Amino acid sequence: MKSYANGAKSTAEQARLNSEARDALYEGQRRWVPHDQLEDAQASAHREALRNQDIRPEVAKANADTEANLTDTIQNDEGIQARSADRKDLDRMAKAGKEGSFSAEDEGITLASVSSPTICLSKP
Repeated sequence: MKSYANGAKSTAEQARLNSEARDALYEGQRRWVPHDQLEDAQASAHREALRNQDIRPEVAKANADTEANLTDTIQNDEGIQARSADRKDLDRMAKAGKEGSFSAEDEGITLASVSSPTICLSKP
């Protein structure tokens, strides 16, 4: 996951085109943005889709696909879902990681919260 300064910048990166095929780089994929950027990112993608509709249809399509696939949570096919985070949380955790002081427990992440005997035994 990577986050950017604001929703508009996150949208611009999430809606990037494949330079050779001119298709959305992440077409059809869910795209994570920080919780506090989700609404702004969706609005930005919508504006860019409308603005580019007639002049750059591939850009409009990429932004429409981005708008439809933006999310602030990640979930797998089995329903296991990550909690959302805002940009300040991410910056704080990244800084702590660089300083060597990151503690998963301080973030509410424990072995029991991320795994269980059932999950461990059900995986090949």
